[in-house]
Order: sequence, then C-alpha cells, then structure tokens
Amino acid sequence: MDWTKNHRPRLTRRIVAAALAVLAVTAHAADWQTYTSFTDVRRMRLIDDTLFVATSGGILAITDRDEQGQTYVNIDGLGTNDVTDIVVDATDQKWVTGRGRLVRFDGPNPRQFPTGPIYGDLRLLTVEDDGSNLWIGSDSGLILFSKENDGGQYQNRFRITSVNQFPAVYDIALDGDSIWLATAAGVAVANRSNPSQLVSPANWTVYNTVTHPALGNNRINRVAIFENQLYVGGLGGLFVMDTSGGSVVFGPIPVIGAVEVTDLIENNDSLFVYSSRGLVVVDDGGVTLLPGSFTSRPRTGFNTGDFRWVALDAGGLYHNAGGAYTAYQYVGMPENVVADVTVTPDGVVAALFDRKAMARLLNDEWAPTTFNVGLRTTKIRADLAGGIWAGTFGEGVYRVVGDTAIRYDQTNTPLHIDGNGDVVLSGVAVSDRHIFLSALNPVAGYPVVYCRLDSLDTRSAWDSIGQAQGLTDNTIISLAYQNGELAIGTDNNGVFVCRPFVSGVNCEHFTEDDNRLASDVVRIVRYAPDGALWVGTNFGLSRFNIELGLELFETIPLPSGIGPDITSLAIDGRGNAWIGARNGLALYDVTDRSFTVFTSSNSGLVDNEIRGMSIDPVTGDLYIATNFGLSRYPSIFGPPTENIDEVIAFPNPFVIASSDDLLRFNFNRPGDVRIYTVAGDLVRTVRVNEGWDGRNDGGVDVASGVYLYIIADDEGNVGRGKVLLVRQ
Repeated sequence: MDWTKNHRPRLTRRIVAAALAVLAVTAHAADWQTYTSFTDVRRMRLIDDTLFVATSGGILAITDRDEQGQTYVNIDGLGTNDVTDIVVDATDQKWVTGRGRLVRFDGPNPRQFPTGPIYGDLRLLTVEDDGSNLWIGSDSGLILFSKENDGGQYQNRFRITSVNQFPAVYDIALDGDSIWLATAAGVAVANRSNPSQLVSPANWTVYNTVTHPALGNNRINRVAIFENQLYVGGLGGLFVMDTSGGSVVFGPIPVIGAVEVTDLIENNDSLFVYSSRGLVVVDDGGVTLLPGSFTSRPRTGFNTGDFRWVALDAGGLYHNAGGAYTAYQYVGMPENVVADVTVTPDGVVAALFDRKAMARLLNDEWAPTTFNVGLRTTKIRADLAGGIWAGTFGEGVYRVVGDTAIRYDQTNTPLHIDGNGDVVLSGVAVSDRHIFLSALNPVAGYPVVYCRLDSLDTRSAWDSIGQAQGLTDNTIISLAYQNGELAIGTDNNGVFVCRPFVSGVNCEHFTEDDNRLASDVVRIVRYAPDGALWVGTNFGLSRFNIELGLELFETIPLPSGIGPDITSLAIDGRGNAWIGARNGLALYDVTDRSFTVFTSSNSGLVDNEIRGMSIDPVTGDLYIATNFGLSRYPSIFGPPTENIDEVIAFPNPFVIASSDDLLRFNFNRPGDVRIYTVAGDLVRTVRVNEGWDGRNDGGVDVASGVYLYIIADDEGNVGRGKVLLVRQ
C-alpha cells in the first residue's frame, strides 16, 4: 500500500493559492482534483488485510475502520469513478471493472483497457479470474479477456440467448469447466473449456420464468457455488438448485421469501445473503436471519471475521465492530449527483445534490446541511454577505449562514406556488446588495422576486416582477444580474431583460426571430465583465453584440464535439467563458476567440455532462458539477486580483523550455501589458489574457535576463513589476 495516494490534501486555502502561482499553463489530468462520494457501494473485497470498496465514486481502501481510507478516482488512472467490481488474481494483480473499461490496477501505473474501440462504450459490471483469463460481465453480454495476449486483450463477446442475445450479466461463478451467469434473462450455464463454442446461444442453457416459473422474475442479480450447491439470488428471492430428482428444480429459501436478493458473499465458511429481508447467513446450522437494524435494504458487505461491513441501498457504509452498526464517516460528499456548485467570496465551496440537500467543503471535510429538498434540489448561489442560497423542487429556497438554514417561500416572500401547491425555485442571482429569486410556473404570476440582503426578514421589503412589468412568461430557467439589469432566461420564450430599480420597471423581450438568439429554449444566462449578455440555449451559444449598437445577438460558433445543448456558463474577470454542455467543457478565449476542449477522455474532468460551474474568487479555480462528482480545474492565471498594484507575473523566474511556455499575469480584469528591457526599450505589448511567450513584437526570441512589465487596465490604472527570463 506504499504506492497509494489520499485525495484529501491537508492544505489551507492560503497554501493552495500560493502554489497556484507556479502552475504550468496547461493543466494535465494530474493537476485536476476530483471530489466524489463513496456512499454508493457496489462490491467489497478483502485483499491483504485491506478492504477494497468499489463505489460510484471510485475505490475506497480501508485498513482502519476509525481512519480515513485511501481513495482512487478517475485521475489516478481508473479513468472513471463508476467502479463496479475488483478482484485480485493468483499473481496479486488487482483488476477493476467500471464504466467503459477494465483497469489493471497495479499501483502507480494503472493500465486501462477501454471497451469502446471493440464493443462500444459498455458498462462492465463484474469480473472473475480463471488464471489465464478474466470473465467479465457487462450491461451487454459476457466478455472474455486474455491477461497473457499482448499484455492484455479482449478476446470475444458471447451471445447468451437467441432472443436477447447480449443480456446484462451481473455476476459470474466458475465451477470446474462450468461457468454460471446471473443475467437479466435468467440463470445461464455453459462449458467453458472451449471458449470459442460459447459464441453460439445453442451452447448455453438458460433457466428463467418460462422454464422455471418458481424463479418469479427473470432478473438474477447473483450466483454462488457454496458447499457444492448453486445458489441463485434475484428479484424473486433466493433459490438453491436441486438436480437430485433427475431434473432441475430451483427451491426457494423461505427465510428470504419473495423479496430481492442483491448480493451473495462467501466469507469464513458461510454464505452471506443481502436482501430486502435483511442480512441472512447460510452455513452448517441452516439459514438464519442475522440481527441488526438498518435504515434501508442491505445491498452488499463483507465479514472480516471480527465484524461485518454492510453497505445500504440508500447509501452509506456501516460496521458492527462495537455491536450495533455504526456509520463509517470518511465517505466524502453526500452523493455523486451534483446538481450545482458555488463558491463564497471567502472561498468556501458549496455543492448542491439532487437528493441530499447541500454540503460545504470546510477544512477539507464535506459538512452536510440538512433541510427538506422536496423532489430534488435545483440552483445554488452565494451572496456577497456570506449567505448561500439553495433552491429546491417544491420546498422553496434556503439561505444557509454558518449552521443556520432559513427557509424562504410563499409564507414570508412574494414567491408564488405552482399548480401543485409547491414553490419550485428555478433561478438565483445576486448583486452586492440584493438577492433575486425565480419560481417555476407560479399560478398567481410574478415569477421573479427580489429583496435587499439586509431586509430579508421584512416581508414588505420584498418586491416582484411579472406581467405588469412586461415579464410575460412564467417558465423561468435562469437569472443573471449586473449593473442594474436582470436577465431572465425562459424555457421556450427567449430572454427578458428587466431593470428592477428604474421607476416603472419595464422588461425587454429578446427572441430567436427578432434578435437572432440561437434558440428560444434557454438553459443559462450570464453577464460578462464588459456587460455583454451570454445566453446558452438548447441549440447553441449567443452573446449580445455590444459593438453593433443594435439589439442583436451574435452566435458563438462552438468547437467540434461540444454542444449544441449548453447547460452551464461561467465567465471570469477577463471575459473568458467556460462553456458546459452535455458532452464536455470548453474554454473560450475572448482575446483570440479560440477554444480549448476538455472531456473525461483528454483531461481529469470527472464526467462529460456539466450541470453547473463556479469560479473560486480566491484562487481562480473552476469547480464543475456533474452526475459523477465534482471536478476542480486549477487556474492557469493564478490567484486572481482586481487590485492592479497587487498583480504578479508567474512563473517567476520564467523558464522557457518549449514554445508553449507563457508568462501569465493574475489581473482579473481586461488590460494591456507592456514588456520592457531594463534599459527602457519596449519589447512587446500583449493583452492580459494572452500572456507573454518570450518574443518581441517581431516574433523573435528575446535573450535571457531581467525584464520589466507595466500593466494598465481599461480605465488607465497602472501596475508594475519585473521578471527573470531564463531560456533553456
């Protein structure tokens, strides 16, 4: 275990910010940070006194139940966090299955074997070792993998039945020359001594509800050979196969009954059954329901001999080392389905989860906040007074300050309920003094409300915007505020721009037909520092064209592979735009209109479907919410500052080893940088956003030495500094 790494760095934000000042321009996968939850457990294996837990957030390796375990995620060579199984073969080599790949998990140099080039992007579900080969169950059939050919190679995928040729294979049991499968189409068995014959369904025998109605359901989750008998667990219960009478009979185990069995684990000469009935043990003494109170169905577990580990269907990892079952505390975030993310002005990260409310990253620990989320959570934003606004689907909105969560709904604000009698928060925007909230489809109109942050508890201080002000649509999706303007994106009616603090509030309406918006189906609205309004739609990205002086939007052509359905936007102080889509992330450089594309294949991005983004005002890092966890991309500009007197150039010394090396400036506003020799000769003028490549205005490399820089913003403010250039 000496090669493992722990993804809970014990660093203060100040140390992190200082370290960012020497980052290279390009952040590789190792520079990314992944935050995940290890509460959704799929399988456990005890390997060399370490419990390896396969989860939807990666692998958790526990050696001490009272200490934080080692964690392994996509950026550690797994390539995915959606891990389903782990085994160790006779050579002590670990193998991991997950979404789209098999991983040879051998310390600091894991090797991935993607399924995509051969079978498409399959989800691998389980794995068994027979010495030379691995038998792998997937969501589309059984796969044979040779460990010996060319360092590892997929050999074949087998057709199991003639109707559903490639059913999902959830579990595998090897018994001599026989291979038993738990599948979505029943129990399947074949002779594996000649694998090439398994490509024909005729060589498989399948037992299902057609041939054996007693099984109750065709979905079989687990199979196990225990004491020379085959045990079968699925949606219909637990069964043992009996062939003593000359025919195959599946006899039900009455203690379990007709409830779902989720796992069968053989430990210490006993078979442990995890089911909706609870935890059952099969041994020489018969079949016994073990004591233990669980808040939801036990999904899987492992008996170490001294105590048992149990994972629950609703999430969480528990052990009974002290008698009663106790939660293992070190499991990361509440869950991996991250609905949205925000960062407070003082750098506290807060993530919103679909079904588990909100959690904040405090002292490198995720601290959950409990409140009712209704059907799910919706939007989250931090205000400038230190509050975090967390929206819900049907339960209004909560403002969280410290350990206090205050609910705002139709009882203490003008927020109106929808047709079901619920307040569904659909948008949040903040200014230095106000909060703006929108409710989805309110029956009484007035979908947008707002209030001063210092008067939130005074009902009469709240105001609203609706049809009387020109806001003629109730299906609000997103809000953004800047310099007195409130942009309102709708589900199918374009964008409204309102001025709430002008006498006689009046809203302008912008649409695809009248104003060249990419689409009237709006997903997200955001303002850039120059005041331009950016609109992400289901069919592309639009930006209000300030230069034309007309009320028209220009379409921003997206790079190949990104969009057209835009899900999120984040714009930094220089005007660069981070564009989230359902198929990846792109950075738009406002200086040269170029794009950099990030996906889970070419970077440390945890998943390609982006649900929300937020830029840390302290470090400049980008936090990205996805369905498989939270990603952090380190700022290539360093910790940002808007004080031009505090601007630094980095890295300093500026060592040029390749043409890709750039000197960056951490000024968080547009501006120009002039580079001079110490004699006062002008070398080069660049925009802050560009950085300096060590060349003069003629494109010629300058010599090593000390250079001066003067930075000026668009308002004429000036900052100065010097840098040592070293050319290798």
